[in-house]
Amino acid sequence: SAVRRSMFGVRCSMFGVRPMSRWPDILICRCVHTGVVPADRSAAVADALREAGLHFVAVPDLCGLCAKRDPNLLAWAGRPGRRIVACHPRAVLNLFDAAGVRLPGDTQVVNLRTGTAAAAGGELGLRTTENGRRK
Repeated sequence: SAVRRSMFGVRCSMFGVRPMSRWPDILICRCVHTGVVPADRSAAVADALREAGLHFVAVPDLCGLCAKRDPNLLAWAGRPGRRIVACHPRAVLNLFDAAGVRLPGDTQVVNLRTGTAAAAGGELGLRTTENGRRK
């Protein structure tokens, strides 16, 4: 199986490997190609989620997956209760719109591009310090 350890040490799979029904509700974009989301911030949020016992999937490039119209990602995105930790909310919404999927109204998009790891953790309901560690 293509299930492996992510850079965050969490067992997860990349899209296209695991059935949609088994994906976690939280997605973190690592933004590895452009670096607009700093790696230390995404790693800190991942650490906080892991410490809280919350499952998530980390993708290397959300923009690329949307541009390719990855069918598994798009099916995942159309379901309620999704939380996406990535870039500016308007950019994320436009990515999915351009890919042909309208995110449900209850989708939460957390801006990790300009926000801190602590602020992102707070938006996700975690009490974290600036480095993403739980308080």
